[in-house]
Amino acid sequence: MRQVTRREPAVDYQRASREVLELIGSGTTFLVDLQRMIPGLHVAEFTDREVRAVLDNHRRIRAALDWCDSALSTGDKSMDDELARILSEGDDQS
Repeated sequence: MRQVTRREPAVDYQRASREVLELIGSGTTFLVDLQRMIPGLHVAEFTDREVRAVLDNHRRIRAALDWCDSALSTGDKSMDDELARILSEGDDQS
């Protein structure tokens, strides 16, 4: 019989703020969804427009993650106008 080892939780889920739990939960959901989808992508075909849409979405995700990382690391939660624009409108730099 194989013994299951459990690791210590990253946070105390009973004491963590709602925001921390939401950040961890949304990141976990995103990763699980990608793990499910990636194997099927090798056979998928995309139009140029679809590629641009996905890449634009990924740039927006990266911008949001970079801001979250910076805010958590530095405590500076201000958002510049360019990031606010990219998050709300997208980024047409394809």
